[in-house]
Amino acid sequence: MVNLPGVLVRHGALLDDKQVAFEFNTSSGRADYLLKDSLGRVVCVLEANDILTASITIGSIFTAFLATSESIILTFNSPLMSKVRKTSYFRLLMSYLGEGIWSALAFCILALVGYFLDNTSYPRLFVVIWFFCSAATFFTFFRITYLLMKMIGKE
Repeated sequence: MVNLPGVLVRHGALLDDKQVAFEFNTSSGRADYLLKDSLGRVVCVLEANDILTASITIGSIFTAFLATSESIILTFNSPLMSKVRKTSYFRLLMSYLGEGIWSALAFCILALVGYFLDNTSYPRLFVVIWFFCSAATFFTFFRITYLLMKMIGKE
């Protein structure tokens, strides 16, 4: 936990709600949350779009990882992969990879769309879709990673 001088915090919550201000610059389109000390001086600036930036970053990393995994699996020659290719599980594995890639790509696109919405109050539908899409992305990524680690362990 970060200790900022003059900021009254107990159990992770601000005691004085006047210490947080929202500032929107209409000329630049930048929206920030300002954390102030007890004297009203700004001690920290949090950009309102940080969660969307992080979402795009995570989604693009997941997309790249899964696409690379798919190309490695397609070119990997081993006795285990030869056996897997002859079964219906190979098609299932490739569909899991495809679902993961499309899910991560949709997550990136959704976060990008969020930049064009009014970031002072996102529509509830956007938040629900963002949450669902982030959960789908993480779970499909976990599923593929788990399966790949099991396959590598059997090599």
